[in-house]
Amino acid sequence: MMARVIDPARWYIVVNPVSGAGRAARFWPRLDAALTRAGVTYDSSESAAPGDVEQLAARAVATGFRRLLAIGGDGTLNELINGILASGVPTADCLVAAAAGGTGNDWARTLQVPDDPEQLAACMARARGRRVDLGMAEDARGQRLA
Repeated sequence: MMARVIDPARWYIVVNPVSGAGRAARFWPRLDAALTRAGVTYDSSESAAPGDVEQLAARAVATGFRRLLAIGGDGTLNELINGILASGVPTADCLVAAAAGGTGNDWARTLQVPDDPEQLAACMARARGRRVDLGMAEDARGQRLA
């Protein structure tokens, strides 16, 4: 049996519908429509519980996705990145984006990710990235902190 081949331009989008007291869930339909207008292809999933985003992202990367978007807050993005790390695929091979759908949205705000769906869809269509450092922390016993 051959492995499924993913179009390298195809995005995998994970929506955390409870993030930001439902802000992410309200943003998603508008972004969905904007992505369709921009011709951006994607698959999407919604998380249902804490830890879901990590599992969904790990599975997506294992099946060939290399462009991933988290719609939620900083915690949703953290889970998405942890999923990529768990997959064993080098993070440098992935393009990761975060749509501001949480409460603080520090990461999206710092990187000036547009919160307008049309502008975000245009950015995703261009798929240009910038490298950032990925920090890892361990507790006194050497256990990785999520």
